[in-house]
Amino acid sequence: MSEPPSGPRRPDRTSIPTRGAIEAQLSAIRNSRSFLKSERLKSFLTFVIEQHLDGNVDQLKETSIALAVFGKTPDFDPATFSLVRTAAKRLRKELKNYYETAGKDDPIFIELPVGGYTPQFTFRPKLEESGTAGALADQSVSITPSRARFSLPVPVVLWLTAGFALLGAAVLSSSWIRQRPRPAPSQEISQTRRLFAGSTSEGQEPVRIHTGRIDQKLLITPDGKKLYAFSTANRGVTVFGVEDLQIKRTFDLPFPAHSASMPARSDRIYISSHTPEAEVMVLDTATDRVVELIRASAPVFGIAVTPDEKKLFLALGRQGINRINLKTRETRTLSAQASPFYLAIDPVLRRLYVSYQGGGPGGRWGHDAVEIYDFDSEQIVGSITDLPMVGGLPVVSPRGDVIVLDGLDACSSTSYDHVGCPVVPSHVFHLWDASRWRVSYPLPPGAQVAAFLPHGTRILLASDHLVVWDWARRTALESMSLPGTNFESVAFSPSGGRTFISNFNVEGLLAFDAEKEECLPPPNGLANLYFG
Repeated sequence: MSEPPSGPRRPDRTSIPTRGAIEAQLSAIRNSRSFLKSERLKSFLTFVIEQHLDGNVDQLKETSIALAVFGKTPDFDPATFSLVRTAAKRLRKELKNYYETAGKDDPIFIELPVGGYTPQFTFRPKLEESGTAGALADQSVSITPSRARFSLPVPVVLWLTAGFALLGAAVLSSSWIRQRPRPAPSQEISQTRRLFAGSTSEGQEPVRIHTGRIDQKLLITPDGKKLYAFSTANRGVTVFGVEDLQIKRTFDLPFPAHSASMPARSDRIYISSHTPEAEVMVLDTATDRVVELIRASAPVFGIAVTPDEKKLFLALGRQGINRINLKTRETRTLSAQASPFYLAIDPVLRRLYVSYQGGGPGGRWGHDAVEIYDFDSEQIVGSITDLPMVGGLPVVSPRGDVIVLDGLDACSSTSYDHVGCPVVPSHVFHLWDASRWRVSYPLPPGAQVAAFLPHGTRILLASDHLVVWDWARRTALESMSLPGTNFESVAFSPSGGRTFISNFNVEGLLAFDAEKEECLPPPNGLANLYFG
């Protein structure tokens, strides 16, 4: 039965999303336009979801919510005051509005049923033609899924074969083939704040923060309060306040940092170092101290931590990929294949992306492989080969639906064959559709850094100029030129209101403010809108 065209798609209640998928969906809702101005509703929704996921069903009561969310005292009488019930009614309304507009294509459906405070989580069936898939064009590339992923019993295979044969005959007998329409622009995209508006309007400019050192790696804590800038040239760390842009503390790590990983709900940063000491440093963001050193069997290049902070994955160069159980410290070798270099975690689909150098499994010179693991089962579910790539960092979108694969100098160095390169010479980035296992198009050439904005379908591309690229519509939405700069790392505040970028050859950082909420275009149906 088809759904009414104006309403959200009906959830599939036959399966339950994973915790990581639920947390990612919660983040998308909290950062949406509907919830940006209501901290109380965001706190309400976050509280009931976290308590439910943690198994604290006794906390999903009116009194507990009044104390935890609304700051009431223990003598609060729910029979006298309808504060929580009124907020719950408003929350249900805002969730409904979200899923009818910005979240109409979201894979996870979160609702708060009437009559209680226990949230429900369900999958929503995907449309055949979505804004993500419809805008992606296929590119010839070898993508090898795991055999176990697609194995079917023989009778089912025969049945499917017969079905596809009949379908093919029906298509061939048709006198015309209907072309798929171009996906309509996303409401979420059109209502997202412009990244550079607050820094390029009259009398404004990016804020330059002087740190006295060159900071190559940036990371913002999940609460959006602190920014960590790591200098890979030495052991230095600078801590900033995201709101006031003031330096809070500077200190040195025991070893130089190479890469860092921080789970969405954690207060710890796991930092790799590929020095002979082969230690993983655990930095406590509450105290800004290294509270633990985890010994590895070889110098560590890439590092990734699962959302539940139970597993730590390490790329160990010549010694392959290791997994460390952070509770028991038990270690397992996932692969002995040499030269894994970068790791990335997708918390939504619960995948681990491993980027190799020197070819990798199934790869070749100038066309390095990317392996994909299910990080729960620790089994390989597929691999990507034949793209012009030299083992760059995979970058996962907030929803896990698209991955940016950094090809580095595969299309510029004379050492490689440049097969499949869109432009020579250029620094190449590839988009990969994770939901359909397809490689889409390369991003516009020339960028050195690519990073997903916190929500929407936007990517920031940085070289000596900055471009905000809408990958679903293949359109540049904003651009800004900063001659003489060479950007290295990007970090966004969770709300998307402030962006930090480090410069490869200049000390300090740049901070950009997005346009204010009241400056957004008027909602659909209004000719104009003025705020008092």
